[in-house]
Amino acid sequence: MHHYQKSDRFNHNIFKSYEKMLKFQNGNNIAKYDFEIKGNHLFIGNPYYACMDIRIEDNFAYIQWFGHEEKCTHFKGSKHMFLWGCIVIMKHFPNVKQFSIGDDTKIICGTNYYQLNKYYFLRYGKSYYEKYFDFLPEKFYGLDLYTDFIKKQYLSLYITNKWIDNLFNKEVKDKNLKKEFQIENEKMKIQDYLNSFNMNKKRIYCDIFYYLIDKYFAENVKIILPTSYFYKIDNRDVFIDWCEEKINKYFY
Repeated sequence: MHHYQKSDRFNHNIFKSYEKMLKFQNGNNIAKYDFEIKGNHLFIGNPYYACMDIRIEDNFAYIQWFGHEEKCTHFKGSKHMFLWGCIVIMKHFPNVKQFSIGDDTKIICGTNYYQLNKYYFLRYGKSYYEKYFDFLPEKFYGLDLYTDFIKKQYLSLYITNKWIDNLFNKEVKDKNLKKEFQIENEKMKIQDYLNSFNMNKKRIYCDIFYYLIDKYFAENVKIILPTSYFYKIDNRDVFIDWCEEKINKYFY
């Protein structure tokens, strides 16, 4: 399903975003729009990239859709778009006191889908929204185990050549690729191991790379990861300044 169709499904077709996109394409226009507001709904995007779809209720901003396109609407990609979107929300809905968002982001490798939350947790010891935007996990069954694991066990996670050999010998069809995943020493911290893969290597070996992450997580972590996050706003102006500082930090 096209990401505009997904957005329309979430907001009950309030903005008719996909229909507009088709009209722009059929008319061969380079029409762009930054955002639309209808009642308590706000949509940010352009005819080619869906960026954010937000619903405001009782001073809560529920981010229903956040597109991770490399070039969304503004300048530098999805992180910039997210922060810019938060600023837009605060300027048009100044009474918002909390942001909430769910995280089910997936990456497609051929015909397989992999959740990215395991990758972020193993590489950084926290989720995408915790790392980049200082969001906190919503309460859920397993939150205490999650925070306890980070404090006591995360830094002791290692990957070994023995474990990698075992994975390739038993589960990966192309044994010749094993050398691309082996490490020089007998063991290595998992976060350092994942940091050693650049974007191109992750793209080329996408299916094996994320399958390895799933397998390692299942055998060595065995906790439930959060799927929804929140950020409380104590002061509107301070929050907007914070967003702008983050934008400057990441992109300028």
